[in-house]
Amino acid sequence: MLPERLKPLLLPRGLRLPETPPRRPAGLRDPLPTLTVVTPSYNQAAYLETTIRSVLGQGYPALEYFVIDGGSSDASRSIIEHYAPALSGWVSERDRGQVDAILKGLHRATGDWFIWINSDDVLAPGALWTVAAAIQQGEVDLIGGVTQQFDAHGNRGKVVCRQLDVRSLILEQLPSGCRWHQPAIWMRRQAMIDSGIDTSSHFRFDYELLIRYLHRFPRVHYLADTLAYFRFHSESKTISTGPRFRDEHLDVLARLAREPAFAEYADDLSLGHRAVAWLQQVDALLADRVRPRFERLAELLRGARADPDARWTRNTRRAARRIALKGGR
Repeated sequence: MLPERLKPLLLPRGLRLPETPPRRPAGLRDPLPTLTVVTPSYNQAAYLETTIRSVLGQGYPALEYFVIDGGSSDASRSIIEHYAPALSGWVSERDRGQVDAILKGLHRATGDWFIWINSDDVLAPGALWTVAAAIQQGEVDLIGGVTQQFDAHGNRGKVVCRQLDVRSLILEQLPSGCRWHQPAIWMRRQAMIDSGIDTSSHFRFDYELLIRYLHRFPRVHYLADTLAYFRFHSESKTISTGPRFRDEHLDVLARLAREPAFAEYADDLSLGHRAVAWLQQVDALLADRVRPRFERLAELLRGARADPDARWTRNTRRAARRIALKGGR
């Protein structure tokens, strides 16, 4: 039984967490794969309990669950202590950020498969059973499912994992067909460690990890099932630090280009780097409120023609329409 709920949960509109654990689906074999979930957290008391209950309420017996808090100054510690008897482990201490917290959880983990669910997101009801069934279907290195996106006003669409391979990820800002979102990505724990974890990135850590992982462990099983819900809010890293994602994206591609292991992708890494660098220029043109819109539009089109393979994309065409019709952002 779960500890008593402390306050109303902040769930996506229309979603309810089951009051009692779901029954084991038919067809699963023993032993069940051990699944490790880690929740890195810092000052997310408003959402933390919702995340914790979404994981603990799965009713999956082979679950290993750690909450790694960065020494929060809000009510996070008291929430974690309330649920501590149901956790595999937890800490609340100063750290170097989200990546450090994830690695602390990974080093404690013993499960066969691993994922992290941030403390403002929600694990979909039944997700662990769905993942276990996929694992038992055959040899697989990575499981990619569906992430539903939401905010305080309702649904904001979904991301369905597809075309997950090294080349497509490198070219994800171009029409490579690649789509993914980390809350619906499961990896084998030991393979994740063996693939080599570079901690240089903070905002694009998951992107670099995924490329390195798939370079060595490429077998992907795609699911049409919703595995997680991703919350947009003003304090979420994706929104509050958007421009820094581009900088780190460029750093990741440049770092991979220097490694002999990725020499076969040299042309792709160059093209991908040029595409992301161009998007930084597009962002600046959209944000410019000084120059006339048609001057900025002309610069955008000239720039796109200078390197069409990297620049003449849907993002560029969308930016051109926004500048022409609305002046930008």
